[in-house]
Amino acid sequence: PDTNHREDYTIKTLSVPGTEFRNFTSRFKVGLGLKLPAKAKGFTIRESFELFAIETARNQVQKSTGLRGSIKDVSFVIQGFGKVGYWAAKFFDDNGARVIGIGEKDCGAYNVKGLKIDELYDYYKNNGSFRGFPNAEILEDPLEILELKCDVLIPAALERQIGLKNVNQIKAKIIGEAANGPVTPGANDILLSKGICIIPDLLLNAGGVTVSYFEWLKNLSHMRFGRMTKKWDELGKTKL
Repeated sequence: PDTNHREDYTIKTLSVPGTEFRNFTSRFKVGLGLKLPAKAKGFTIRESFELFAIETARNQVQKSTGLRGSIKDVSFVIQGFGKVGYWAAKFFDDNGARVIGIGEKDCGAYNVKGLKIDELYDYYKNNGSFRGFPNAEILEDPLEILELKCDVLIPAALERQIGLKNVNQIKAKIIGEAANGPVTPGANDILLSKGICIIPDLLLNAGGVTVSYFEWLKNLSHMRFGRMTKKWDELGKTKL
């Protein structure tokens, strides 16, 4: 039943079928330029590609920023609290980082000691806003979240969020582009000239795009993933 599904779009749900564990892969898209204590076993294909792509930049990032080893007590600010932003925040929080700021479309939540991510998520899901959440300062201008002093800034919402108008107010050491094109070309050059490390969206989203290709290829060929591997091995041996 999983060999004759539509090939005109990818990242489908498992019932269609898509890629296993798809709802949780976003947490591995961002921030792994730092050394994280990711000890979980049994990574899916998609997660493995993302981990491999981001790991290649880790040593260079650490060298340029002075941030090394564990992310414990490293401060993070995240713009966006959807599938990417929430799972990134939860992953960092669970591993000892301080997620001090999270922005959404109408406002931002800030606590220099660290936000309680699960409590904030439940509150946001029930109320549709951060307003009224205890133990957090509410920033009325949602773009102000980008200008907070932090170690790592993760724009995980919209494109062109950091431009010439606000680039000189950015105080992060690392910017991880979890959204598509959140930094404009002009702002990108200025940030690099200041020594701010930018992990581009092309790298952080490489795993998802790669596995989207495999899913598309599977649907075009009307084959299961296991059959694709077997067919590749057979074709390879015939050429020997």
